[in-house]
Amino acid sequence: MDGYSRSTCLPNTRLDVIKAITDWIAGESTDQKRVLWLYGVAGSGKSTLSTTIAETLRSLQRLGAFFFFNRDIQERNAATIIRTLAYQLAVFDARIGAEVSRIVESNPIITDMPLEFQFTHLLAAKALHSLEWSGGPIVIVIDALDECGSETDRKILLQVLSKGISTLPSFVRIVIASRQERDIDDVFASHSSVLSYDLNVDSTTAPKDITTFIRYRLDEIRRANKYITFPLDWPGEHEVCILRDRAAGLFIWASTACLYIDGHDPCLRLHELVTQRSVDISSSPFANLDRLYKTGLESAGIWADAQFRSDCCDIFGVILCARTPLSPAVIDSLLDLPRQCLQSVSRLGCVLRWSPTEAVRILHPSFHDYLSTRCHNEPWFIDIEHHNAKLAIHCIELLDKTLRENICGLKLPHPVRGETLPAAVSYSCRFWVDHVCSITRISDDIGEKIFHFLERHLLHWMEALAILKRHGDTIRSLQHLLNWIKVRYLVRILYPHS
Repeated sequence: MDGYSRSTCLPNTRLDVIKAITDWIAGESTDQKRVLWLYGVAGSGKSTLSTTIAETLRSLQRLGAFFFFNRDIQERNAATIIRTLAYQLAVFDARIGAEVSRIVESNPIITDMPLEFQFTHLLAAKALHSLEWSGGPIVIVIDALDECGSETDRKILLQVLSKGISTLPSFVRIVIASRQERDIDDVFASHSSVLSYDLNVDSTTAPKDITTFIRYRLDEIRRANKYITFPLDWPGEHEVCILRDRAAGLFIWASTACLYIDGHDPCLRLHELVTQRSVDISSSPFANLDRLYKTGLESAGIWADAQFRSDCCDIFGVILCARTPLSPAVIDSLLDLPRQCLQSVSRLGCVLRWSPTEAVRILHPSFHDYLSTRCHNEPWFIDIEHHNAKLAIHCIELLDKTLRENICGLKLPHPVRGETLPAAVSYSCRFWVDHVCSITRISDDIGEKIFHFLERHLLHWMEALAILKRHGDTIRSLQHLLNWIKVRYLVRILYPHS
């Protein structure tokens, strides 16, 4: 749970929401609901609020655990949340730690057991109910529940939470933040132990808080660009009000707009944003956000240039489809473009977070949704299945060129110790099957590549996974691949023209 890049609310902003949550945490009534579900649209500030609440509670020594899902990090999924919360609670208090240790010692394989069993033993009925607790509420914060996978991926976890939260001891509170996805709403909206809180983008306080944020960020930009002569009143009240209104309650719009303004000529970019023809902000909370994404992408380069368009779309495709965030060097190794990906990535600072050595990430989940679902007629539209297929082929081709017998030159009886493989090879070994199985229509090209690769490199691939200490992935991946092949070829036989 590395939270170094997570931001908190600016001072004197979101005070109404923070007060409502802290009052609920401190509530002592006998009918106290143990879980607060904070929901809102993408970009409404849920993660920043969750981090602020968590850090406030940490300073008061009330934060038992803080878990935040991230679609870019495959290991942070529904299967790992209970064990992670139990570990953090064990670190939080020695008495909880002793009880969790006792439970794990008596059930050494508990992390491989069903989530309901883990919840019951590591959190509710066993570890926490056994404590004599009088020190005030312990709070667990869970952010971005909607990002733990698809509706199917979330199903078991939601069933466990629905059943288990009613069994929590009275001194435990859980704050859960997410978008109002249908399956999550079905579980929490009418649950007797859950208090729902709508983070409404149309609230009366949102415009004031967004104004504060915009002023703060533009003041930072002004101070950072000391060689630019800004007008004395920059940014003017009129410009700030226009940006506030264009944000339409979405903090992500304000954040992205400020990133766009922080370019070579901040004054010109601010002027461009405030003089754009206004759109109907009442039609959709994403109308202005999508327009801002479009503005940022259009400013990145000439999309009519086939090479620029192809490079950027291939890079976006990898970023959106990759199972773990990838560094520029790994992206270059996988795509094998004639130009380094940083040539394109460096132009996209208003929608991507990047550095020459760290993983490239999208600015916000709403940008993933924009590229893959809401911009069909734009040159930067990303067909997720198409790019999964391309990434699968890139992985297979890289492994075909790289894998060989005894790739690390080991000598018996020397065991595998610190040996490793290049990052792109490691990624390809772990995830080529996942990318293949994300394809719904099998082609002769991908089928032949899989056959020839396994014919030449099956043992080499298994050896590479062993070096990566991923022995358990071998059988799982092969079974997954076999099931996919059976289904896809059956579809081709039954529906040859589909």
